[in-house]
Amino acid sequence: MSLEGRKEGAFPMAHILVVDDNEMVRRIVGHIMEAAGYRVSEACNGVRAIEALGRFPIDLVLTDLDMPEMNGEALLRKMRCRFPAIPCVAMSGESVGKGFDGFIQKPFDMQDLIKMVSEALERSRYDAWLVSVGCGAEN
Repeated sequence: MSLEGRKEGAFPMAHILVVDDNEMVRRIVGHIMEAAGYRVSEACNGVRAIEALGRFPIDLVLTDLDMPEMNGEALLRKMRCRFPAIPCVAMSGESVGKGFDGFIQKPFDMQDLIKMVSEALERSRYDAWLVSVGCGAEN
């Protein structure tokens, strides 16, 4: 996706991985994220998302729940084992299970989506800062 014409967001150039088996949803969400100032990559299911997470740095995963091969909840479980510091936000027309760093109901408002992503990134970076100064969850 092109980064031309992007706006500066709260976390400019944070890299978002959009995971959805519906190509149109991936593209729309990707364009929304790019317009908000984020860099975007796409994956069509959880298997492809895990491959992408292993190939390049991702700051946040935005995933559908109902997908073939590996659904959003299975993706979250694998992420928590292999990439525990990366926040994962679910977007779905159904209810969400525990463990996600955020949830947005489909269909969603663009501004609500941008706010959810920004808040999840802010929490993630704050948590990382706490760990760096010795105030992690175990303290």
